[in-house]
Amino acid sequence: MASDKTAAGNTKREHSFKYKIYTTDIIDMKARYNVICILMMLFSLCFGVNETRAQETVDANIRAKFINEYNNKESYKSVLYRIYATEDAANDVVAAIKRVSNKSSDDFAAITSMQKILKEKKIVSRSKSNGRFTRRGLTPGMAIVVVAEEDLLVEKVVIKAGQTDYEVVFKIKELTNVIAKGTKKPIPRTTIVETDNGMEQFKIHIHKDKKLIKDASRLVIQTYAVDCATEDTVSYCEPIVYEGGNYHALQDKRMDFDFFKNDKLAYGFRSTIEQPAVGDYFFVDTTIIYSKPDIHKSYKGPCTYAIEDYHRVYHKDAFGGSCLRIRPFKFLDFSVAIPEMPLTEEFQEVADQVTENVKKDLRLRFVTGKDILTEDSINDIERDKLVQELRSYGDDLLTPTIIGAASPDGGDRINSELAQKRAQKARSLIAPFLSRRATPHITTKIYTWDEVADELEKKRLTAQAQVLRDLIAANGSNKTALYSAVKQLDFYETEITNILENMRVMKCEYSYIKEHVMDADEAVEVYYRDKKAFLSGDKKFSSGDYYNLYATIEDSLELDTITVMAYKYLQTRPDIYGEKIAPYVYNRMARMMMRVGTPDTTILAPFIDQFETDTTYNKVDWAVNRDGSIIKMNRSDLLVTQAMSFYNLQKFKRAMEFVAWIKTGKNVPAGLDKLEKFINLKNYFGIDENRPEFKQAREFVENSSYENKAILHTEIPEWRNSFEDTDDLINRLDNSNPKKWYLKGILWAEKPTAAGTDELSSYYSEEESDGFHLLSSEEEQALIMKKGMSAFEEYEKKKNIYLEEHKDDVQQEPVNTQGVKHYLAYFHQSFKLQPSFKGLYYNEGHITEEMRKNSKYLKKDFAAYDEIFKLLQIRDDRRKDELESGQTDGEEKKASDEATVDGGNEKTDAETAPSDKENTSTDETTTVDNKE
Repeated sequence: MASDKTAAGNTKREHSFKYKIYTTDIIDMKARYNVICILMMLFSLCFGVNETRAQETVDANIRAKFINEYNNKESYKSVLYRIYATEDAANDVVAAIKRVSNKSSDDFAAITSMQKILKEKKIVSRSKSNGRFTRRGLTPGMAIVVVAEEDLLVEKVVIKAGQTDYEVVFKIKELTNVIAKGTKKPIPRTTIVETDNGMEQFKIHIHKDKKLIKDASRLVIQTYAVDCATEDTVSYCEPIVYEGGNYHALQDKRMDFDFFKNDKLAYGFRSTIEQPAVGDYFFVDTTIIYSKPDIHKSYKGPCTYAIEDYHRVYHKDAFGGSCLRIRPFKFLDFSVAIPEMPLTEEFQEVADQVTENVKKDLRLRFVTGKDILTEDSINDIERDKLVQELRSYGDDLLTPTIIGAASPDGGDRINSELAQKRAQKARSLIAPFLSRRATPHITTKIYTWDEVADELEKKRLTAQAQVLRDLIAANGSNKTALYSAVKQLDFYETEITNILENMRVMKCEYSYIKEHVMDADEAVEVYYRDKKAFLSGDKKFSSGDYYNLYATIEDSLELDTITVMAYKYLQTRPDIYGEKIAPYVYNRMARMMMRVGTPDTTILAPFIDQFETDTTYNKVDWAVNRDGSIIKMNRSDLLVTQAMSFYNLQKFKRAMEFVAWIKTGKNVPAGLDKLEKFINLKNYFGIDENRPEFKQAREFVENSSYENKAILHTEIPEWRNSFEDTDDLINRLDNSNPKKWYLKGILWAEKPTAAGTDELSSYYSEEESDGFHLLSSEEEQALIMKKGMSAFEEYEKKKNIYLEEHKDDVQQEPVNTQGVKHYLAYFHQSFKLQPSFKGLYYNEGHITEEMRKNSKYLKKDFAAYDEIFKLLQIRDDRRKDELESGQTDGEEKKASDEATVDGGNEKTDAETAPSDKENTSTDETTTVDNKE
């Protein structure tokens, strides 16, 4: 836990400004000074309000960075934050938090106090896992308090005019009982299973030539705990000893037949060694459970081991530990076992009037380069049409806005002034016909050449858009030279002039209150008809409309879309406690975030009030008065969802606290017993897997869905029937599910030879759905070597046809995929579907540090990942079709596999490794003490 805290943001700097007036006449100077003061006061009175109104808002992009003072390593993680209107208000909060965080020397007590004050100060907004968050519409002088709650640190950011990017720096300082369980696995390394119970599970995997393991020898394994932050060794775990039969018998004799009393390593003895009946290797897979001295830190478990006979050590080796984490339960889906909260009449309210937003062009004609209207009837027609439309809404019309626009072909200052004057002219033309309350506001929009390029792309003129962007980059800030170059383009007259003309057209935006209240059928019809407008925010439903949509629509994807819309709508409401449907929507949103692999416990926070005191819970299903509305807090259904979210975040202790809390209520919700099975699965995994509760939990979760079974068999290799069986489980998942491709990445990373170096030409014959594929020169050579000249000649024919058909296209060099690992293509696809999964990958224990060093995930290879994935998906989709049609038997599978990444020829490490039946295992679980 960090002990030092930066004082950045806590020191208020006083600025003094000195003005010197030089004059030869003291009396004149005083007189002038008095006059100046009076004028300044008058100026302030006259213009102060307008100046305040004109103050511009800014968008603030903030990132929290952590620097370890022991080794200067930088890291990023999620933080809490809250916005304050003034710096003084933020200073008071910072001071209060610092007093609490410094109050106790006990880390646990300090964290408890921190959580209490965060709740008291309502600091609940959370950044992304990389420490980034964005707040829009802030004004200079506002302040943001940023809290790293686990490190007991707080900082402050003051918003400044013209500045959008801010970095908050936290400086941190980061420096037993053991259970060993043996099975086998042919991977020599140490991995860590994350538990969130104050323990680290060090999985030690060793395989050695069986010739080294003799009947008259013993194997001694020593693991030690190293602080991931400081690289300091903080503890030595108890050694683990395996002895050959003869060695153990003689050693027992040498110890006066009291081995466990007299042998100094007896406390680490596990079993005698049995030689494998088949195969060339002796395997040990041991899990060391290490009690962490600091539950908030992470530790790794490097290992040394030695093989000795009666006289000497004749073989020894070592391998480093890893701070990467295996989180086997992070993707589990509870929805298949625990039902959604029912939509009852409790959440129903009468559908309300809604505000409709309207945007339209105002095509007034002006003399070129001036704010003078042309003398023709078209301007009168445009004016009359808009006035009639605005007046038709009567008192329901909300203030309209006229937007004066200017294209980029001219100077910015001239364009801005002209757009402003024309907007004023349009207002003066329209305002006399409207009530004073409806007098239009005016604003301006100055377009850029980049926006012209955007418009070209919207018209699918990508090549032309890129040419324009290249000119923008080449001319920099020289707009005159840029405009001259643009006018020389051969598509300037045909394409760009029309875009520029449309950009100069003024716009009018207004809103009005819609009187008609929709019933359920109308709400559904309007939703499907205007879905795009609702998603963009141009149209809005009321809370009553959302109830009708939930009650009527059954399609799960549409319900997810409605949930996102409703959640965004409720976040804009001044009082969510006054919205009856809010708990239902927030609960669906929290569950949806879990399904896509991004659980967020802050979503339900407004409806959960956990502690009455530090030691007692508030009531479940507790009706309280919040902001003048009677609202039911701590709904049991919401508490179940919150427990599930904590589980997915690997915060198992918090999940169990919520389950215990739910049980204090009168009505235990459906599915709680199933949630407890998920918790038992985690609690006993790797510790007491023979326990009946664990066996029942494993059977239930594995069989709850294809997805959960695929997750467990991918994350826990010991549970697999085979590699192919696990691959089939993943293949059954939907292609839009980012978990599918992340799991594929984990699984296929175990086949580095087959999945990493095979040429894309091996897929050429399969690419039926995507048409012809151009090969790189290296792939063409590989095609000749692998399939012969006849296949290459056939390819050349198709290539010539393809080039003739696409001769007018902008030619691009074929993507070179040589040397790019195919499992990275799977991971890349999962990141595209769910960007937050990239944070999981960077801490993924299944991808070793050596693999990361040899095959980095790089931006320059994104095109190669896309190219590889396109072909991998062809194979996977074909296999999925076979599984769904029931064609899963031997010959069907064999034919399918011949075209897979394996190439049909190479054997992988997993294929050449002996099976579990060919090796010995130690299933005995023993508890011993840890030595410093």
